[in-house]
Amino acid sequence: MPLTIDLRAAYRSAKDDDQRFIQNLALFLSNFLKEHGILIERTVDLKETLLEALQYLVLISEVEEIEIFKICLEYWNILSAELYREVPYQQITPLYSRSTNSTNNTPTRRQFYSVILSKVEIMKTFVLFDREII
Repeated sequence: MPLTIDLRAAYRSAKDDDQRFIQNLALFLSNFLKEHGILIERTVDLKETLLEALQYLVLISEVEEIEIFKICLEYWNILSAELYREVPYQQITPLYSRSTNSTNNTPTRRQFYSVILSKVEIMKTFVLFDREII
């Protein structure tokens, strides 16, 4: 399944078996990432695979089925809570204390997930307005 697929439209026109497959994929990805996400993050060769799995979860989150949305929302909530617990607020380093030859250029977990979470934030806003939950 390509990452360019319009999963929302595909789900609407899909047969029951295909819809169940998408729901089961949401369950699998969210549970697998909850249990093994940190281990996958630490394995350099698997970071791209992790990003792909997260992108699929973003696509699945856009499906207009409340149960599927709840499955995905639970994972996004757990992930964002973990990231917040690690760094409760965005620390701003003063310019004078930044080193131009810093040896620690390793991105933080929050930086790693920032692109994916920005997609989730945009989607969440759209879904809330679209479903008139606010």
